[in-house]
Amino acid sequence: MIIWYLNFKYFIKNIFIGIKNLWIWFPVIWRYRNFDNGYLIDLNIKKLEMMHKWFSNSKNNHILDSHRKYIEQRIATAVKLMKLVQDKYYSSEYILQIEKLYGKNRFVFKPYGNHKDSYKMVMEFDKKYTDEELEKIYKHEKELFLKSYEKHKKAKRILWKFIEHNIDWWWD
Repeated sequence: MIIWYLNFKYFIKNIFIGIKNLWIWFPVIWRYRNFDNGYLIDLNIKKLEMMHKWFSNSKNNHILDSHRKYIEQRIATAVKLMKLVQDKYYSSEYILQIEKLYGKNRFVFKPYGNHKDSYKMVMEFDKKYTDEELEKIYKHEKELFLKSYEKHKKAKRILWKFIEHNIDWWWD
């Protein structure tokens, strides 16, 4: 009789957990699209945030506090790294450097080539530069962009290596 009651109680609890999960995940799934890797990262961020919340709950007493703190810190670090990668923090650093060196700017689309609907995105500056100066600036911009892009790729490698290194410990 007691076993039946415990199984039924567990069954009911699982239904409520499932409903709660549907409620939590609904906004993430609603925004999800299949064509962009950013949504994949959104899913991972949400999952890690939920895991962090679960491990942060001291009511989950079947885990040592020292281990709990370690897991919390590692998951928080993973979320932070994932958000930096998602926001392309490092790959857009070059824009700030260009602004610091050459002044306020913005990206604009200019006609490109002989095609009617072909455009290229170029940086336009508030300050007027000669064509020679602009050529040097665009060359410097490309160099800075490539460095920033390499930093972004390195951040992605670090993120996934960090997760690979730690994921086996993220359980109770």
